[in-house]
Amino acid sequence: MVICARHGLASAPRPGWRSSFHPPSKPNEHWAQLWRPRTEEFRTSIRAQHDSLWFEKMSQLERLFRALAPYVPTLVGTYPLGLQTSMSDLDVVCCCVDLSQFEHSLSSVLMDLGTPTAPPRRMTLSPEASVTNFACDGLAVEVFCQGIPVYEQHGFRHMIIEGRLLSLGASVRLRERVLALRQAGVKTEPAFAKLLGLAGAIARK
Repeated sequence: MVICARHGLASAPRPGWRSSFHPPSKPNEHWAQLWRPRTEEFRTSIRAQHDSLWFEKMSQLERLFRALAPYVPTLVGTYPLGLQTSMSDLDVVCCCVDLSQFEHSLSSVLMDLGTPTAPPRRMTLSPEASVTNFACDGLAVEVFCQGIPVYEQHGFRHMIIEGRLLSLGASVRLRERVLALRQAGVKTEPAFAKLLGLAGAIARK
């Protein structure tokens, strides 16, 4: 099982999956080492918010990650950072050059799980991305797929940077202050920008 996150749940990639991509830079490798999975912490975090549906939900999520193993599913966003609220969803990023193939695979997996889903939508990014939203027994999940390695995708990179900021800001209780803003309805990146005095488009979101 692999995931570059503090609270992790993912499945093992195919042997040699990186062979078709450029190897990550040393900084990315360094942070990937620090962000190893701690599955039990992640499970406890979800259970605290969704206790009554806990066991069935986690079983489905584990089956989903195992089925998507060829696409290197990786949990990013607020849960790995410990910044989730009762309204947070699970953000999963994947890698596949052929988005149609990925969408077909994901649809088949969700059908096997008996999970209703909205049709995937395409996002005009560089490269193009596919996004699928569904609910796993009431827990919202968003699966994002792009034709570049996970460690190069914005969602992953933002998580690594925010995790580093939380580590550096531990003495001033940055995590607690960001979470307080999140619970007040502020999105994650604007919350960081507000507390760190950063200007620009992110701060204005």
